[in-house]
Amino acid sequence: MQPGINHAASGTPNADSSRQTTIPVTDQLNTAEQAIAQSASDLANVVDVVIARGATHVVLLNLPDLGTTPQGFVSADHGQSLTQISQLFNSILQGELQSKNLLAKVVLIDAFSIIDNVVTHFRDFGFKVSNSAMACNLQAQIEKATSLKLGNPTQFGESLFCSPATFTTTGADESFMFADTVHPTTHLTAIVSKAVEQQVLSSGLVR
Repeated sequence: MQPGINHAASGTPNADSSRQTTIPVTDQLNTAEQAIAQSASDLANVVDVVIARGATHVVLLNLPDLGTTPQGFVSADHGQSLTQISQLFNSILQGELQSKNLLAKVVLIDAFSIIDNVVTHFRDFGFKVSNSAMACNLQAQIEKATSLKLGNPTQFGESLFCSPATFTTTGADESFMFADTVHPTTHLTAIVSKAVEQQVLSSGLVR
């Protein structure tokens, strides 16, 4: 970590927590892009191994548009950076699959386009709230964990610990698109699942 301006000198009590990071934005982006590229390549390698070991039916979802999640919605650039990250991952993934001659052996689901389409036409799909809010009251979940004196209560601020008791509104799992900052609700998951089922059936790879 590069020290920030006026950070505490080395050896000062609590020096580490007094530091400010000043890693240049270009360096941050380069590091992120390298990690994304590696992740996409690793996933393609997993598919290659699975098929090499005899798998005949492989269905793979690409990365949804993270820029259209609530996390992207509230970000400073309104999700543009997250969208670019998603596009980079998907581009590298498809390129790696193609270079390994795997595209004809895989049903590649374009989750990116599926989610974007639902966000654009959310009311047509039965949602009342698009990507601007979350179905789960994450703060209420954290407060409940705190009251129960559970360790690291902030970890409970995600959809995994959501229930009707902490829905933002009654039936939020059906009326909202996203459960937390990035994860889909039951309703959105069902829509994606249906799209996957239809594409698998029409692919010709499954009989």
